[in-house]
Amino acid sequence: MRIVTATALALGLLSLSACTKPWKEYSYPTWGFAVSYREVPHTHENPGDPRTATPHTFQVEAVQGDMDFRVSATDANSPDKTEDQIRASAPNDIIRATSGTVKGPMKPVTASGVAGQELTLDRGSDPTERVRIFVVNHKLYQVIAQSPDINSPEVAAFLDSFKITK
Repeated sequence: MRIVTATALALGLLSLSACTKPWKEYSYPTWGFAVSYREVPHTHENPGDPRTATPHTFQVEAVQGDMDFRVSATDANSPDKTEDQIRASAPNDIIRATSGTVKGPMKPVTASGVAGQELTLDRGSDPTERVRIFVVNHKLYQVIAQSPDINSPEVAAFLDSFKITK
């Protein structure tokens, strides 16, 4: 009887793992990055408006169950700020813009050899977000995973898949 139960359990677990879609890399050469998703992502581009100082932005997003994975790229070419200044102010600007509160310390991270920062944002009634921030080639990248379990292997796989290609 134990063999039948073990076999049924193994087959059930195998069928669950077979339902999981593989990660697939999507590349966006114009914006200088690539990232992997299990679902086909949707893109949205806002050309910006120099009259209102609205920057040109590009966003890639896919929802996977109760998780939301997205990359937001912003043209950070500014006559007023250097990339170092943008890099220094970006975390606080993001916190302010999302009305979130930071949980724990910011951590250093890298993507394709580029130094960045990771922070965890509590957004009240919304699921918690892990956000990685990079500034390079006059672009501000926000790699965002929103999930009830921000420490899940899926969240880590998404965040770690982000690459800077330029």
